[in-house]
Amino acid sequence: MPSDCTKRELEDFRRMVLAGEQVTANGLEARIGNCKVLGYYYVDNELVGVSAIKQKDKEIVKLTREKARIKGDDIPTLELGYSYTKPKFRKQGINKKLNDGLLRLIKEEKIYATTNSETIRRYLVDNGFKKLGHPFKGQFNETLDYFER
Repeated sequence: MPSDCTKRELEDFRRMVLAGEQVTANGLEARIGNCKVLGYYYVDNELVGVSAIKQKDKEIVKLTREKARIKGDDIPTLELGYSYTKPKFRKQGINKKLNDGLLRLIKEEKIYATTNSETIRRYLVDNGFKKLGHPFKGQFNETLDYFER
């Protein structure tokens, strides 16, 4: 939980998330503090990967689902996200290990994820997520797919 982290750990997490260039800095500290769980991956005392289970406001998730043209009232409020691995450590299964650990912590709770990464798409499907709706434009003009488990 973020409340169990030191200020330094939270700042390191924030820096890593921003390095991924997929989130806005404005309000990020508070959003990280609201996460259900944060995941950190270290190699030789160097932080090389992060990921999180975010707690989302139902209305925000509803807007995301509308963009993907998904109907229904059973709206998840947990999101797998903030995933980033430093480039020189990619293709070593770090993100998989982080996300496996995070998903084990929430077991049967409903969760969603959005992605523009083929690797993450495969990971999500392999871990019981189903692609729903239609691709939509994300905040950074990328085309995202929506998945739920």
